[in-house]
Amino acid sequence: MSFKSIRDILNSDILSETKDIGYSDRVLKSTRLEREIFRDIRNKTQEIKQFEEEGRPILSSIKQLINDVFQAFYTITPKMLDDKDLSPAAKKVNKVILTKLMTQEEYATKKSVCEGYEIPALEATMVFMRELMPNLKDIVKSLSGSEDRINTMEQMAEQCSELLAELKQKLQLQSVSEKKTVSVANKLESKREQYSYLEKQADRATNMNRKKIQEAVAVALSKAIDSAETVKFVILSWGNCNDNMLKNEVNKKLIERVSKSEKLMYVAKFLGKYKDIYCGKNKNGYVFGRGEKYDITTGNNISKALTSELSLLSDKKLIPVFIRKYQNKRLKQYRRREPICKGKGDIIVCLDESSSTYGANQAWGMAVAMVLLHICHENKRNFALIHFSDKIKTDIFRADDSDIQKRMIEASETFLKGSTDFEKPIKKAISLIQDEKWNNADIVFITDGICNLSDECEKYVKEMQSKHKFSITGILLDEGENMSFSLEKFAKKIYRTSELCKDDIAVDIMKNRR
Repeated sequence: MSFKSIRDILNSDILSETKDIGYSDRVLKSTRLEREIFRDIRNKTQEIKQFEEEGRPILSSIKQLINDVFQAFYTITPKMLDDKDLSPAAKKVNKVILTKLMTQEEYATKKSVCEGYEIPALEATMVFMRELMPNLKDIVKSLSGSEDRINTMEQMAEQCSELLAELKQKLQLQSVSEKKTVSVANKLESKREQYSYLEKQADRATNMNRKKIQEAVAVALSKAIDSAETVKFVILSWGNCNDNMLKNEVNKKLIERVSKSEKLMYVAKFLGKYKDIYCGKNKNGYVFGRGEKYDITTGNNISKALTSELSLLSDKKLIPVFIRKYQNKRLKQYRRREPICKGKGDIIVCLDESSSTYGANQAWGMAVAMVLLHICHENKRNFALIHFSDKIKTDIFRADDSDIQKRMIEASETFLKGSTDFEKPIKKAISLIQDEKWNNADIVFITDGICNLSDECEKYVKEMQSKHKFSITGILLDEGENMSFSLEKFAKKIYRTSELCKDDIAVDIMKNRR
């Protein structure tokens, strides 16, 4: 189309805003709070800045892509901007990547590990980008048909914007000649036609390479979710299960410490899951007199924030106040209701660490021991972990102990090796009940083997059980083998992994000792 007069221009849709090329490099809608959270994380994470520096020559919207990937993991229900609002790079590259990410089945089923949690969401983002960055140039080419096409479209979009502004200005000034105004309009229309041609070429390339891009995103997503789940379980394992997993120095050091130990990482896979289950299900029995017990505290858990605090977001002038209170953990919020301990006693775990348990069995047994320790600590009860093989080592955690994280990690890393001897750990457990006067003690005995008790020891255990009224629960790790065993001589209740899966056993053990 060629304009010959101002009337032709005014009768066209060239001035319509809806036809204007979008400007936003962000694909996902975000609140001011979400932007502040990411800005703070970005400033503390050098690798994000490295990604931006490396990717900028290839993709001008790389900074915004990283931001959107984080939000895709962090936000519960992320929403996209309209296509008309998006810049060429955002529309042709960022949106395609994010759409492929957010439509994956694994994203829908496992994204919850990141929602509202800074560290898991950041971990997922970093792993996802690490997978994408080496292939970024190839991805951009696959989505546009040429390495330079997106950058060319970006430049052309900027030129269109400048010409449109110039045209509007000339139309407002009566002193400008009609010839000059028409000339600008024709230049703008020509640029638009060129842009439209490039856009169609890019769309054609995207359609041709959809499967390739989807596969690349799927691989990156799978690794990202796995890594995010790992760091979440690490924090859940040896941190506070009520923690909202902020990117702070304490959590950073914890992750660094655990990541150096293969054994701790193995234990975390079980322990994190069980603590997550426990923290999620331990929501009954909250009583205060005949009503429910509430308390007010301060923090930055938005899901628990008082309505009066959330109302600050309704006023633009007060949003900075909310953000400042959030960053300083000064939001007024409901305290998690604390369960009342209903007569449950101290717990002693005897954990088999003979050479045959090395690997999954020992890691699972340690996870069960640590979640029971968490239950005891939460309810101000004593806990003892007796590591045993043909020798023993005892870790005692008192009800009034304050910071036990370091000792929990040290206990989790212990592995004795050797053969199996049941008598030493049983006698040690009984001596704790006798000498330490632990209340209503419960012994959990975890083993993968067989060991005969002497008649004298069997008689002694029964006498002590009768005198001190403690119970012994046995767990036999015999999956697929259906072994005959000697736990029957002293264990009141016995779980066998040949009959029940480990997760069911762990959940039942937790339920009965809450």
